[in-house]
Order: sequence, then structure tokens, then C-alpha cells
Amino acid sequence: MSVRFFFENRFEKIYFEFVFRPLRVRLEQVLVSQHEPVVLYKLTNLLKFYESTIKQLLPNECQLVLVLDEVSSLSSKMFLNALNATATRLIEKVDMPTNDLNLSDELRRTLSLLRDILETHSTSMIPFESKRTDFQQIVYSIIDPLLQMCSLSAAKLGVIEMAVYLVNCISAIRATLAVFAFTDEKIEMLEGQVN
Repeated sequence: MSVRFFFENRFEKIYFEFVFRPLRVRLEQVLVSQHEPVVLYKLTNLLKFYESTIKQLLPNECQLVLVLDEVSSLSSKMFLNALNATATRLIEKVDMPTNDLNLSDELRRTLSLLRDILETHSTSMIPFESKRTDFQQIVYSIIDPLLQMCSLSAAKLGVIEMAVYLVNCISAIRATLAVFAFTDEKIEMLEGQVN
């Protein structure tokens, strides 16, 4: 008797009532209690991994697959919302550059957040195509607002100071991205802005 037959015909309804529904509720409780983008991204990757693994064993109509799919989608949405909230705060709270034209504390914190997320991304066990899609969403959600924040914070500087500050910001962003896969296109764009 195959695993698929077992789940399709015998105990799926019982499992749904006593296992899958409480599993969904508990997973949703864990997700709702989290607000940190890195933690949400780790949970999203874990759920996507289990979803892709279980889909190889069970039919797509199985309640466990459906629960994992729904919770994985919710987790992904919550992560992107947290990331977008971080990006919005960057634009709303623009720090003036320091006298030595080094990076602002907010830029350093955001680059650290991006590095943590991309480290999680690079070690995740989700399928390759999903990794590529995730990467594009992450980078475009953070890099563009970071560049906008840098431009806004440099707006009151003189021409030479503005150029130096922007080169410092772009170089720091580029250095953060350089060690991760899928970054070539964004690095080229950043290098084009420096040149």
C-alpha cells in the first residue's frame, strides 16, 4: 500500500481534525508572534522546505500539503510586509551624514539586516527557482529604498561632499551584496551609479 493511498483514503479526515488543524493554528500563532524580518524569513524558508518535501510524498490535494502551502504563503507575506515596513522607515527617517561622510547608523543597521537575510537565503534548502525569486524580492525591497535614503540624506551637502558620501554608501551596499549568489545584476547597477 502506498503512502499516497493511505493518506487519500483512510485517515485524512481524522488527521485533519486532530493533527492538521492544530498544526495550522500553532504555526499561525508562531508567525503572528514574530516581527523580526530575519526570523520571519527563516520560518518562511523552513515552511517552504517542508512543503516541497511533503509534496514529493503526498498528493497536492492532501490536507497536510494544503496546510503547509497556506501557512508558507502567509509566512512569505508577513516577511515581505516586515521588509517593506523596514524600507518605509528608511525613507521616513533620513539621518544626516556624519562630518567624516561615513555611513549613518541606520544604513549600517539595514545592511546588517540585509546580510543576515541573505546569509539565511544562501543556506536555505528551498528549490533553486524559489531562491532566485526570493532573492529578487528581497534585494529590490531593500536596495532601492537604501539608495533613496542615501540620496535624501546627501541632498543638503555640497557637490563634492555629496559625491563622496554617495560613493561611500554605494560601496558599502556593493560590499554587502558581493559575497552572495544572484547579485551580479544589482552589483553592475551599483557600479554604474559610481562611474
